[in-house]
This record gives sequence, structure tokens and C-alpha cells, in this order.
Amino acid sequence: MDTFWRWILRINARVVFLLLAALLVGVGTLYIRRWGEGPPSPTLPPGGEDPEAAVAESGALPEIAGGRENPFASPYLKAWVEAERERERLEAERRRKAEEAARLKAEEEARRKAEEARRKAEEAARRKAEQEARRQAEAAKQAAAKPAPKAAEEKPKPPPKKTVLLYRGTITRTDGVTLALIENRSTGGLQFCSEGDGAYGFTVGSVTRQRVTLSRGEDDTLTLEVGVPLEVTE
Repeated sequence: MDTFWRWILRINARVVFLLLAALLVGVGTLYIRRWGEGPPSPTLPPGGEDPEAAVAESGALPEIAGGRENPFASPYLKAWVEAERERERLEAERRRKAEEAARLKAEEEARRKAEEARRKAEEAARRKAEQEARRQAEAAKQAAAKPAPKAAEEKPKPPPKKTVLLYRGTITRTDGVTLALIENRSTGGLQFCSEGDGAYGFTVGSVTRQRVTLSRGEDDTLTLEVGVPLEVTE
């Protein structure tokens, strides 16, 4: 193996390049000669058959000036062009169908979302209406169960105020008018009054040394005796 690598290293690079160039020239010359020879002549069938039919059956290609084959009139090229056109047509049809399917899918998705949104809105409105009806029914129920407010109770009238009056006696003024001295034992107050004066809610009537008459209206009349306390209602 070492000997082989030593031999490889001793090879002159220029010699290798020249050999490769000569090989390339030979291959190019051979290709040019084959191109210049043209296609082989079609073999005519025996019995004098139509030469054009024989050429068509043999697959010979039409020739152009100079005896060489026209590469643009090749049946293979035509078939390839037709195949490319068919492929492009099928590809365009496939794209059209894919776009149509995508459009239909987008429309279906939009329709589904719109239907879902409408359904949710209706459901929300229905729940809101149910809650409102339930709230109103609950409020009506509570209002029906709530006891009616009691009529304002009349405050009882305060008991009549009692006063103890005591007739102390009389004094006579210099002008000859007799005054009765009446004491309010409940408050300790004293009041001198003559006939016709008001005293403790009463009107003083006749005044004598022994008694004094007090009146409050036509049907309420009382008499105070000297030194005898009397409880009266104001």
C-alpha cells in the first residue's frame, strides 16, 4: 500500500491533465460524427408497399435541409409538449378545485360561527328573561307575604291631671271687693281672685266667708268649703 501511494505521488499533474484533455477531444469528435451521419434510412417492406406508411410505421423522423433530423418536429417532443400541457391543465384544475374547496370551507366555517353566535345570543336573552321573570315573581311573592302595615295606633290620651284645691278664706279690699284666697296644694301656689276671675281652669262664682263657687261650663260646677281640700280635674 505504501508503494502505491508513493507511485501516486510521483505522477506528474501536467501529464494527467493532458491525458484528460485528449480523452475529452476524442469523445467530442465521436459525438459530432454521429450527429452528422443523420438517422438510419427506414427499411422498405417487400412487395412495393407505400414508403410513407413504412416510414410512419418504422418511426423514422422527418428530415430538414442538409439531411439532418428536425429536432422540433420529433414525435417524442410533441408527445412531451402535449404531456406538459396536460400536466399543466390538470395542475390548474387541481388548484381550482382546491381553491373552490377552501372557499366552500371558509363559507361553511363563517356560517357555522354566525349560527353559533346567534344561538348564544338567543340563549343569553332567554336566560336573562327567565332571571327577570324569576326576580319579579320572587318580588311579588315577598310583597304578598309581607304583612300589611298596621294602622297607626292612636296614642292613649293622658289621664286627666288632678289638682287639690283648698279654700283659705277671704279678704276685703278698701274698695269693698271681697277676694277669695285659693291654694293649689299640688303645686303650692296661692291665688287671690274675685267673682268672675279665672282660677286653675275655673271661673270664680259667688264668694262668701264659708265657701266659694267654681264653675267650668254650665254642667261642671263645684263648691270649695273653707279649710276643706278638694281634688278636682283640670
